[in-house]
Amino acid sequence: MITLTAQYGTKTVDGGLSLSPQATSAQGNKRMTIMESYFIAGGTSELGNRVVYGLTKGIAPDKITCMVRTTSNPTAVSYLQTLGIKVVTGDVTEPGDIQQHLDIHATYIDMTHPKYYNKSIDAIIAIGVKRAFFVTTTGIFSKYRSASEIYKFGERRIKASGVPYTILRPSMIYGTDRDRNMTKLLRILSHWPVFPVFGSGEWLMQPVYVQDLAEGVVTAVLNPTTTENKEYNLCGPEALTYLELLHIAREELGSRVRFVHIPHKLATVITAIGEKIPGFPIKKEQVQRLLEDKCFDISAAQKDLGYSARVYRDGICEEISYLRKKGII
Repeated sequence: MITLTAQYGTKTVDGGLSLSPQATSAQGNKRMTIMESYFIAGGTSELGNRVVYGLTKGIAPDKITCMVRTTSNPTAVSYLQTLGIKVVTGDVTEPGDIQQHLDIHATYIDMTHPKYYNKSIDAIIAIGVKRAFFVTTTGIFSKYRSASEIYKFGERRIKASGVPYTILRPSMIYGTDRDRNMTKLLRILSHWPVFPVFGSGEWLMQPVYVQDLAEGVVTAVLNPTTTENKEYNLCGPEALTYLELLHIAREELGSRVRFVHIPHKLATVITAIGEKIPGFPIKKEQVQRLLEDKCFDISAAQKDLGYSARVYRDGICEEISYLRKKGII
């Protein structure tokens, strides 16, 4: 039994990600392929910490190198060091840093941000890396060009690089205090008497619990032949309306917050005017994107990876419990 503290709160894990039901199901009669070494960028994020931990359950830690920035979260860096992996300093936006530390025989795993992949791809092409994994985003499917174009450009470059790749696309991630969306929402629902809802609230969302996402990434990495030159959406198992998400969160919090609907057109006008004011917290396009359906097909991940994510109610209950233990809500 291994107890994780770091950024997770206290969590007891038996066996690690590679031995989870999800990973075991994916193997079936297949044999995992363990490459000579693994080089990871983005290991200090919440997802990154969990993925690195999971990989150490199936790969010798001395075969894993994680590149971190000088400005990376020191607690997250310390956690990586306790796993026994090699930690080097560098910046994914500087191809020379990657080339300095990345071996031609290593599998490259990038979990930083798709806006940086243009430069990291240059580095792995120059080195001649034979296998790469990129965690991108389902934001690529947004109909708003300014929201999706950078992701589309990055994925085009990945596919045109000539390097055998796997693309892994999470939806909105939740599960700990390091997520940027649900933690903030839960705090508001816990303390505010009224919460504004733009439009009808009937658009669909499919958030993914961070641990389930991490297991999906690890399983993909440990099955490089199965996942070669493929792309997978790693999302929650159910598409719920935004209102359903809010109501479930309110119920599990035991909150009495009231939801007040603001007509879509009014919200758009307000934000269009407000975004001209320095420091205004929301932009017109953010409202427009909020009103998009965000539901995605995860059948490929279920078939190839045995991917199985928990339902939103279970996940949000776990996050609420965790945030309460931390005194955040």
